[in-house]
Amino acid sequence: MASGWQIPPAKLIGTSYKPADFVIWMVMAPVVSERAKDALAGICAGLAEFLPFHPIGRHSYFALNVLSFDEGAPIFKRDPYGLVLVAQAFGDLLRDHALSGVELGDPADDIMRKVALGLPLNVFPGLVG
Repeated sequence: MASGWQIPPAKLIGTSYKPADFVIWMVMAPVVSERAKDALAGICAGLAEFLPFHPIGRHSYFALNVLSFDEGAPIFKRDPYGLVLVAQAFGDLLRDHALSGVELGDPADDIMRKVALGLPLNVFPGLVG
């Protein structure tokens, strides 16, 4: 996808506060800060690509396009249009680098119901939300 990638139109809302490391742009393609990209580069190598996205203030952001469908990988999807799923090692890395703005929900839960009700999704201990 990287060769044909064009940054999609987007309108930034709430730019008066410090942007998080993870910015939700559809649950299928999270947008991450350059700091998050640098922290995740090793664990995502060959499994995902970081595509340029709109900057937020002076910070660079990237759409995280997950390429892996291997359920044993640290980050993967079950199908091309599905949710991004991660393994324990990925969550540990997020926690260890204190990356902000991400919640990890249990895919066995009714995640969309929780979102609609405004309930917290995070089930990963110690993760910075």
